[in-house]
Amino acid sequence: MSSTFVAVNAVFKNLAASWSSIRLAVSLVGRSGRVLGAIAVAISVLTGLMVAVELLAIRDVVERLTNEQSASLALVVFGVATAIRRLMSSVGSELQWAIAERVERSVVQEVLVVATSAPYEDFETPSFQNALNRALRAGQRDIWSAAWGLLRLMTSGFTIISLLVVLIALAPELLLPFSIAAVVLAIVAVVKGRLSYTLEFNDTEPDRERRYLRQALVSQSEGKEIRLFATRSMLLDRHDRLFGQRVDAIRGVILRRLVADGAANIALAAVVVGCLVIIAQRTGDTLAFSDAAVAALTAHQLAGNLSGMFTGVSSILQSTQNIGDLQSFSQRPSTPQPAVAVHQVKSLELRNASYTYPNTETPAVRNVNLTIGRGELVAIVGENGSGKSTVAKMLTGLYRPTAGQVLLHRSDGSTEPVAAPLAGVVGAVFQDFARYELSVEENVTLSDPRAAHDPAGVQGALSAAGMDEVVDQLADGIQTRLGRKFGGGIDLSIGQWQRLAIARAIYGRTPFVVLDEPSAALDPRIEAELFDEIRSLIPNRGLVLISHRFASVTSADRIVVMNEGEVVESGPHRELLKRNGLYASLFQLQARRYQLDAVLD
Repeated sequence: MSSTFVAVNAVFKNLAASWSSIRLAVSLVGRSGRVLGAIAVAISVLTGLMVAVELLAIRDVVERLTNEQSASLALVVFGVATAIRRLMSSVGSELQWAIAERVERSVVQEVLVVATSAPYEDFETPSFQNALNRALRAGQRDIWSAAWGLLRLMTSGFTIISLLVVLIALAPELLLPFSIAAVVLAIVAVVKGRLSYTLEFNDTEPDRERRYLRQALVSQSEGKEIRLFATRSMLLDRHDRLFGQRVDAIRGVILRRLVADGAANIALAAVVVGCLVIIAQRTGDTLAFSDAAVAALTAHQLAGNLSGMFTGVSSILQSTQNIGDLQSFSQRPSTPQPAVAVHQVKSLELRNASYTYPNTETPAVRNVNLTIGRGELVAIVGENGSGKSTVAKMLTGLYRPTAGQVLLHRSDGSTEPVAAPLAGVVGAVFQDFARYELSVEENVTLSDPRAAHDPAGVQGALSAAGMDEVVDQLADGIQTRLGRKFGGGIDLSIGQWQRLAIARAIYGRTPFVVLDEPSAALDPRIEAELFDEIRSLIPNRGLVLISHRFASVTSADRIVVMNEGEVVESGPHRELLKRNGLYASLFQLQARRYQLDAVLD
């Protein structure tokens, strides 16, 4: 008895969650979407009524024919009711498509809003990626599936109510066996829903890996090495093995679901047979032949509708559990975007800032103190792994220091701590700069999308970054689409993409710009020329240049030297050479190497 109560309680709890998903969908799809939903509910009610009309019409036909009376009117009523019910079914199927698209559009957009508001650090953790993928999956599939499933459940529910009314009028004693069958079907629905949800939940990370491997196998960037190193078979085997694990898991779930379905179908078949026996025993005694025929038909239809309804319940239970993941993701705290009066910002500071990556114990950087003023050119140098890029991400607000602060100083003397990306305050070009497969103009203006249309500003940024001649040679100029993924796209060399990223930073008009190895794809001579010109390219802005090429940053106002996560030296180029410390030794080492390269050339 307790297990029955638990099963029924679980059904109602999950149906409540389904209703919550309906309300969530309704709140997002807008007025026209709500009108479609109201129409779908009306269709459910009308379909249920037509089933009752059909059964009563059949009863009238049988009774009139038995008494040798005309059944023309009853047949017309039956035909009209059947036509209306089938028409409603067709309209409902088309509405399903319309509602599904609207719900998916709204919910996926909501997920993307939450995802893009999350701290950048979250994207570097598997748990966030898993939660994001479950939320997207729920938004693309489960929320409308649950919403539409509940609407279909309403249709079945109204139909079942109509059938029950007929059954009560003709043979009320049949309600008890059907009630027992409903309890069995409810238990089976809960079991099947939980099995399916557990399968999908556990498959989240393997599914992400399968999709990653598929993308690698068909992508342009990895495609070169896959062909050159003949890694195709290895990656295909790994993908196939992961898919095999899913197929094995699905096989086990299918077997358990079939066992549950078998038990439900046996119980339902026994109930229908028992009801038919009861009807047969009453026929000609307390039940007229016409009533017996309709009661038998009603029992058969009731069994079918109950089975269909609880199949839908099982699907809804799975969907609503996934929707729970969506709602949990949607409730994640977002990173607040600070409102900063950009023109008042005077300097940017890291004060005793340290950063430790998740799941590690040793800080990547420790106790960094660094201030950049407007109009100042600061270079950060050091060997690979010294913490330069981590400092760059803290300066931009992408990484929140695990100790210490990021501070903005205003011209009025006030100071503001920052714990979010500094959009509009700090621009950047990172080592793994983005290559947007959009037009040249859009690639540049993405750094200041709210600014008024400024073709002259775009041209100026492209010219400053040395991309104007390249763009002039493109068929559609700055309107040329870049990349090969879409029709008409033109690809650029890695160095040209990097210059385009620099143009984007120049166009951004932020008070500070962080250039993290901005010209790694350029040769040392061109990089040195770019760094020499960078102050004139971006006047009155605080510039942070990060490079592993020491000879390229000699013109900086201040050079900050990092080693093993700490700032070990700071000062102008000539002063650091005189100190004969780490900077001097690394500078001289690189100089000797370049001299040797020149002799060999």
